[in-house]
Amino acid sequence: MLKKDKSKWCWVDDDRAGYPYDTRVEAIEDFYSDDRNAEVTEVHIGHPEYFVPEIDVENIIEQLQYDATDEFYGIGELADDYLSNVKDEHKKELEIKLNAVIQKWERRHGYNLTTYAAAGIEKFHRVKLERLK
Repeated sequence: MLKKDKSKWCWVDDDRAGYPYDTRVEAIEDFYSDDRNAEVTEVHIGHPEYFVPEIDVENIIEQLQYDATDEFYGIGELADDYLSNVKDEHKKELEIKLNAVIQKWERRHGYNLTTYAAAGIEKFHRVKLERLK
């Protein structure tokens, strides 16, 4: 799932995005510090959105049910009711805990996706930049 960081700003164009900054002005200045953008008259600024993995507990439970049924295949219906009565609040509890674990593990080992997109795009004309400062 994409999570927006409303405390940061970055510039975007067709296929590139700038580093997230604390202010729109810093993001715009970064855009124009690149010689390739010297003649560009407007810049698009938005909030960076990062991918944060989220585990769907319903899928996990379904997979566990399938695995249990598969393990007992041919023996009868020993696992037919496995995890079929899990309460919603218990699913939510499990989902929160699993997501916390996967996100912590991902960051600890450097597997987190550092790529980002931008949302809430605003257009700024170069002549208006002085008014922002």
